[in-house]
Amino acid sequence: MKFDLDLARASPRPTWFGWVLLLLGGLTVVIAGMRYETESVRLAEAEAMLKKYVQPTAPTNLPVVASAAVRQRNKAVEAEDALALNARRLLDADWSYLLNTLEDLQSDDIALIGVKASVAGNQLRSDPLALTGNARSLGAMFAYAESLQKAGFTRVALDNHALQDDAGENVVRFSVQAGWDDPVTSGAGTR
Repeated sequence: MKFDLDLARASPRPTWFGWVLLLLGGLTVVIAGMRYETESVRLAEAEAMLKKYVQPTAPTNLPVVASAAVRQRNKAVEAEDALALNARRLLDADWSYLLNTLEDLQSDDIALIGVKASVAGNQLRSDPLALTGNARSLGAMFAYAESLQKAGFTRVALDNHALQDDAGENVVRFSVQAGWDDPVTSGAGTR
């Protein structure tokens, strides 16, 4: 087997297709350069116009009027502040007092499942507590609502109830709304 290598042979001449590709590449570079120049001029004009309108002016004695965007941003900040204040009031509430009172009202016929409280205004009592539970009978449910009222809860109202089968035993699932006057937030007591 013999290899025929001719290292001295000249490279082949370029074809017409190669010359066309070279010409198209050069034309593309020229067009890109021209577009770059055009956009550079446009950018310089826009910067000059911007500087014209942004330059500081002499102060006047006219009152400063907040724009609509600034007023809207201020309203958003005020709303966030109100939410933070309400959260702070929830944290400052005497939860042990509330939970101890609810625990004292427990009986064998009532299973308290959930307590939901929210703040509006300065006191927790502005929005009633939502108490959810199970009772063994309708009578036990009504007795629990009465005991809430006797324990100092205000505006006690049965929100809803439904009979349910729980592991072969009939129970009454209920929801009660009750106002609660927290001694800390209302100023009636101290911690």
